[in-house]
Amino acid sequence: MALWAMGGVGVPVDPQWPRHRKEQVCIKADVAARLEFDETAKSPRATAHAKERPEYRGSRFPRGAYILFTSGSSGDPKGVLVSIKALEHRLIDLLKVLTPGSGGLIAAVTTPTFDISLLEMLLPFVSDVTSWFPECSVRDHMPVLAKSLMAVRPTIVQGTTLFSVLISLGWRPPPGTELWCGGEALPAPLAMRLLEMSDRAWNLYGPTEATIWSTAWQITEQVRAFKVAPIGFPLAGTTVRLEPLTPPDEVGPKVAELWLAGPSLAIEYVRERERTARCFPVIDGRRWYRTGDLCAFDESGLLHFHGRRDNQVKIRGFRVELEEVEGEIARMPGVTQAAVVPQARDGVMVRLIAIVVAKHRWCRDNLPGYMCPARVVVTDELPRLASGKIDRRELAGRHAAGPTHAEG
Repeated sequence: MALWAMGGVGVPVDPQWPRHRKEQVCIKADVAARLEFDETAKSPRATAHAKERPEYRGSRFPRGAYILFTSGSSGDPKGVLVSIKALEHRLIDLLKVLTPGSGGLIAAVTTPTFDISLLEMLLPFVSDVTSWFPECSVRDHMPVLAKSLMAVRPTIVQGTTLFSVLISLGWRPPPGTELWCGGEALPAPLAMRLLEMSDRAWNLYGPTEATIWSTAWQITEQVRAFKVAPIGFPLAGTTVRLEPLTPPDEVGPKVAELWLAGPSLAIEYVRERERTARCFPVIDGRRWYRTGDLCAFDESGLLHFHGRRDNQVKIRGFRVELEEVEGEIARMPGVTQAAVVPQARDGVMVRLIAIVVAKHRWCRDNLPGYMCPARVVVTDELPRLASGKIDRRELAGRHAAGPTHAEG
């Protein structure tokens, strides 16, 4: 908030990212200064690093609050610039639906590179809720986090389908706890488990380009009738539109691409005018965001998620463009072709599998850990569709089982 008061824009960077990834982000965002926190010291300390200027002179993005970088299909991460006004609108709109109550404690357990962390950080400024911030060493280690949650007993816990991991580690929320789940498709069995364990459980949906969450559904017994929990209804101030697919998709006649409009849309993709114009079209004077998500309404007006119209997947809530991972692997010496497919367990995407032509080695020097394939398979050729595109369904089925180490 001090940065915003000075007219600056924040760019969250995960210290665990490889150096190459950090450099990509800092160059693209034209970062002027870095603020680093050291939790390993006896007392946490911050170190500032200025770029070519000793004094702060304001931001080149005067309306911006932050830039979040997500996986990009072009092979490089794309930076989503969100304004302070959009963030303010979203926080207010969320309070109208989630109503966290008075005197609650929300667990701030989300990495700052995921925009839902802003809800955990800023909720105390717009409501009578306190945030609990565990150390990174706790947040990033699931067994320790599960124990800490049981000891601290927060009344609000937000997360992705990693709730299933916490449950497997013995975590059980105390009576009166609310659970907010989102970031990826929520399997109905897990949704039922969350409902049984809490006073209220919500399934939330929203892309980074529309600021945190855009739709919400309070989970009920009705979820038993579905394979995947509905994503609900749009938040106040958010307008949804289902744009027919051209050509029609094989998913179903009622399924269409979800478009979003409202004051919480992002400003742009940093340094990418063409992508911004393509993904944020203006129709009849209204600006929309094309999510790329395939959705449909049921008879009661509930919105359901039916997948993607491209190759984007979610791994632990993080967006991953398979083409970016493939591009990084293809740069490896000796690799001539590469394809990456996701692998699911109990309806949740848990890891990536890379299939390469030629010799291979890991790409952890250039990609964050969640984007690194858990298994690499060496093959002589890749299966193709009649259109010439890689047949990912055939690959996923062919390599669904196997060890988690590299093969070849």
